[in-house]
Amino acid sequence: MKCDSKGRYGAQNYITKDMYHTIMKLVLLNMIKEQETYTYSMLKHVAKIAKTRHFPHGGNVKNDIYNTVAALENAGYIRVQVRLDGRKAKKYYSITPRGMAALKDSRKALSSALKSVNSILSK
Repeated sequence: MKCDSKGRYGAQNYITKDMYHTIMKLVLLNMIKEQETYTYSMLKHVAKIAKTRHFPHGGNVKNDIYNTVAALENAGYIRVQVRLDGRKAKKYYSITPRGMAALKDSRKALSSALKSVNSILSK
C-alpha cells in the first residue's frame, strides 16, 4: 500500500492511474447519460468531487476530462453535436446505445469484482 507525503497509509493513496482513468470514464459517461452536457460543465462537476479519495490527483483534471471525452467519443460511447449558445458554439455530448451498454456492463463487472475482492478479504 502506498503512503502519502506525510507517511500516512490508506485506500485513497492506493488509486493507480488505471483505476483513476476507469473511474473518470465511468463518472463522465454516467454524467452524460443523465443529461446532455458540454465539456466545461463536466469540468465544473468533476472539480467539485476531485478532492475525494477517488480522484487523488487533485483538482487539476482539465486535461484528463478532455482526453477522456475524446476517448469515449472515439470508442463510440458518446456523440457530439455542436450548438450555438448565444454567439458561442458549444459541443454537447450525449450517450450512444453502445455507451449505455458499456456503462451497464461496467457496472456489472465492477459489482462482481468488488464482491469477489470483499469475499477474499473477509476470510
